[in-house]
Amino acid sequence: MPLVPAKCVPCGGLVEVDNEKKTAVCQSCSNSFIVQEAINNFTTHYHNTTNISNSVVHIYEDKGKDFVIEAGRLKRYTGTAADVVIPDGVSIIGKDAFRYLEGLKSVVVPDGVLSIDEGAFFDCKNLVSITLPDSITSIGENAFFNCVSLVDIKLPHDIASIEKGTFVGCESLASITLPTGLVSIGEGAFLSCYNLSNISIPNSVKRIDPSAFNGCRQLSDISIPNGVALIRDAVFNNCESLINICLPDSVTSIEDFAFCSCKKLSNLTIPKGVVSIGKNAFNMCHQISNVEIPHGVRVIGAAAFADNKNLQSITIPDSVSSIGEWAFAFCPQLKIVSASPAIILKACVARAFEETPYIPPSTVSANPKRKSSWRFW
Repeated sequence: MPLVPAKCVPCGGLVEVDNEKKTAVCQSCSNSFIVQEAINNFTTHYHNTTNISNSVVHIYEDKGKDFVIEAGRLKRYTGTAADVVIPDGVSIIGKDAFRYLEGLKSVVVPDGVLSIDEGAFFDCKNLVSITLPDSITSIGENAFFNCVSLVDIKLPHDIASIEKGTFVGCESLASITLPTGLVSIGEGAFLSCYNLSNISIPNSVKRIDPSAFNGCRQLSDISIPNGVALIRDAVFNNCESLINICLPDSVTSIEDFAFCSCKKLSNLTIPKGVVSIGKNAFNMCHQISNVEIPHGVRVIGAAAFADNKNLQSITIPDSVSSIGEWAFAFCPQLKIVSASPAIILKACVARAFEETPYIPPSTVSANPKRKSSWRFW
């Protein structure tokens, strides 16, 4: 029973028909039609047009029935091949098209594909490589979620945004090439990419959302482009190998847990334009020995610099109006605090120096405008 593509005469919908039968019923409009007329209709109209009608029911490409395509959208791959070449003529890889296909190892996407929809390759655990053409302009949320074997990928040059959760859990991903025109990196875009060690953020990027690189344990060095204003919640949380971070002058806020548990972070310069440092922002950054908080910072959140084993000295400016509880607590080497008596008093009220060897002088409130440096001997 050979099935061939045809175009329903009454409604124009694309269907598959048994070419050995004389008549058939359209799946779309339920009307009957003459099979040979529908086949001729398809040959005349479909192959001579560049736009596929929205009334397409199902087109199975000549390469076989493994690809379910509607109006140029690849709806589902139903085959079992490990290495897949998507046929020409597809313009969109649809939502969940390859979802849960654990046998899939490589994919070649042809030129002409414009977008990859949400979750297209969701949980393809053995997908090692995918070739993307430069015709692609958008990749949806969670497109490569939990592709744990994916090693590297080059994104097309017209991609402007990496959406939420695009590469979550791609734990084998070691490097990725980002397009030079990229503008934003979405929430959790590279969350738990444990082996990601090489990534260069283009200067065009203006926004990096929360947890974008959370859990990238091998990331050692990163530079944030000028123009990024917010270092969002947990954006580099638990980046255990991060040693150097370059923050631009455009940064105005470092949010909660931004660099929490970056245990090797040793080089830290807080930009002069920063006005707030969130809670736990630099908690458990054990290699930081000195912190100079710039004038202009108004808020230091709870436990912002707490539990830093090698923190020895801090400078707190008079611009600070709020110090959260335990801000510098549990720092066993903290002995030097440079700040005015009024700031010291504010910190003590917040129990900011709990479980540290630093002992505030008994005269902290005697001259609130005087700046001093106290040492614990």
